[in-house]
Amino acid sequence: MSEHVYNLVKQHHSVRNFKKERISEEHIKQLVEAGQSASTSSYLQTYSIIGVEDP
Repeated sequence: MSEHVYNLVKQHHSVRNFKKERISEEHIKQLVEAGQSASTSSYLQTYSIIGVEDP
């Protein structure tokens, strides 16, 4: 495993405190694209994205 991947895995954490500021549409687009590129079990590539806007 490369050191970069190892460091990313070690830095993983859950967020339970959220800021009230909105995320830009461009940032949301980038996050969705990154999620679509993520590896999946047995190359099934099934995923769900639920968008919630709660100002």
